[in-house]
Amino acid sequence: MKGSRRTYLVQTAFLTLVMGGVLGWAFASWLPDRYFAGYPLIAVYFYVMGMLTTAMIERGNRASSGRPQRQVQAFLAVHVVRLLVSVIVMVACCLLMSKEGAIAFLCAFMLNYIVYMVYDSCYFARQAKKQVSENKKV
Repeated sequence: MKGSRRTYLVQTAFLTLVMGGVLGWAFASWLPDRYFAGYPLIAVYFYVMGMLTTAMIERGNRASSGRPQRQVQAFLAVHVVRLLVSVIVMVACCLLMSKEGAIAFLCAFMLNYIVYMVYDSCYFARQAKKQVSENKKV
């Protein structure tokens, strides 16, 4: 699982560069009135959340000792916690910003949330399928 965690972190780092750097640049160039200086920090937030997510899912996988039902429960529990933390972060940031800044922040945050959630779901679904096929071979 360590190799898969490293793969996940490398791929997530690349996604973070794309979301924070490339899209941040595009956002600043094409929609400068909606861009805010903290935009790249949103991608960094999701990278850190990804590191925590993989650690918690690995821990859940070890505790479930290969039972797929428990692994799915661990995955869902981690993502519910991630959603709650993200909502708290969104509310806290919006309270600190002006109305226009808060709207731009929410749009950018939700776009990033959706992209990272789709990526995480696809990645962990592939890992689960791979693990199930390895267990069937044994």
